[in-house]
Amino acid sequence: MVPGDYLLAGLVAILTGLDRVALVQIMISRPLVAAPLTGLVLGNPLVGLEVGMLLELLWLGRLPVGAAIPPDDTQVAVGATVLALSVGHSLDSSGMPMVILAVLIAIPLGKFGQVFDRLARHANDRLAVSAHSALAAGSTRDLERFHLFGLASFALANL
Repeated sequence: MVPGDYLLAGLVAILTGLDRVALVQIMISRPLVAAPLTGLVLGNPLVGLEVGMLLELLWLGRLPVGAAIPPDDTQVAVGATVLALSVGHSLDSSGMPMVILAVLIAIPLGKFGQVFDRLARHANDRLAVSAHSALAAGSTRDLERFHLFGLASFALANL
């Protein structure tokens, strides 16, 4: 894999991660969609589908609803797909054993994603206070800027 592939995977991680809670929520953040999308961008959607099916079964009942912040299954899906493709290409190996190994190695990314999601939410809490002050002062431009900063904090957390 070339460095450009990792940049594309990073963009997919941001796009799918924003779908979890911050943007349109059309469910592209689910592993069954995020992993094949990553695989498609990297040239092998079948590996992404294998990763996505395995992770979807593991995380089927864990949704980010209300105040509960589950481990970030989206980042595990993207990371495991990238790992399966890059290590599989390096070792000239493929198939379900490589997918299972990549998923097992990438599962801790879910906890890291959970921590960064919590940090982004705390940062956005502070932004909400600033946005409220800007709104009280009648500054819609500052209000828009704070809103975009909130999206940027989630994007950074997902990267």
